[in-house]
Amino acid sequence: MSCRLLLLGVLLCAGAAGAQQDFKRTLVPGRPLCLVWPGRDYVYHLDAAGSTRTPGDTEFAAMEAAFDAWRALSSTCSDFRFIRGEDWSRSVDIGYDEEHPFDNYNVVTFRERNCQDVAPPDDACWEKETCGNVYQCWAHGGATIGLTTSSFSFKDGHVVDSDIELNAAETEYGPSFLFTTVNGPPCSGPPSTDCVATDVQNTMAHEIGHVVGLDHVFSAGSTMENTAAQGETSKRVIDAGSAAGFCSAYPRGLPPTQCRVPEDPGLKLVADGKGTGCGASAGGPGLAAVLLWSVALMRGGRRSTAPRAGLPGAATGGPRG
Repeated sequence: MSCRLLLLGVLLCAGAAGAQQDFKRTLVPGRPLCLVWPGRDYVYHLDAAGSTRTPGDTEFAAMEAAFDAWRALSSTCSDFRFIRGEDWSRSVDIGYDEEHPFDNYNVVTFRERNCQDVAPPDDACWEKETCGNVYQCWAHGGATIGLTTSSFSFKDGHVVDSDIELNAAETEYGPSFLFTTVNGPPCSGPPSTDCVATDVQNTMAHEIGHVVGLDHVFSAGSTMENTAAQGETSKRVIDAGSAAGFCSAYPRGLPPTQCRVPEDPGLKLVADGKGTGCGASAGGPGLAAVLLWSVALMRGGRRSTAPRAGLPGAATGGPRG
């Protein structure tokens, strides 16, 4: 796909709210580049701890089902591969470690503790934005369902690391979001594991879209729509617009497609450098009718040599979401 067609996709997604062909790629903050994996293999590790609140090991099957949906899509248009590595049984560190580049990994984890409850307020990790790794806790907004952190190079937009966190942190009301793995029915009362509350597969399908460089769109029915009602499972099926975005970015047998947006005074493209996060409408956990989805959180560290992305607070930026 040419740069012009990619730009058209960006403009369409801004103007046609209800269209199903919309997609938007994640921009490098302040640069006319999009995030893209330079290779075709995304090797990920599921945190072996899983979630203590889902029955048995059902969360692992649900996460794999989400990856399978993207694998099935890739088989139709691309040679991009989603490869499950060994499940991760060590401490989970989100983000890219520039000092130890060979120790990095892509991980998917449930965070079941809130950093505000376990990290002392005077701990230096708050300023360094490392509390999540230091205390293995959820360090983001309480109304955020999940967050994908991708580390990339400002020079060329190449992604070098992408991690997914799911917000299962405990609050005074119970878990921020009760992740469930059943197919139905939607929970009509208090969330429970025998009905659909916050669906693991639904959430993961969205977050994997961020991993491959897709941004939020405001199109009802899109996998990359940034809202989801309790009980929603529709994002399990990748919509035509998100599929088009992925296929155009990673065409089979060709190099990944970069988008360079020409300077045009009449065109304004905005890339959020910190991530807007996901929020819930007024009412508190479990009461919100609509939940805002995780966003690609931009962070990174600038490198003059090899491409690297850093987490928030690092030298360069990458999407987490």
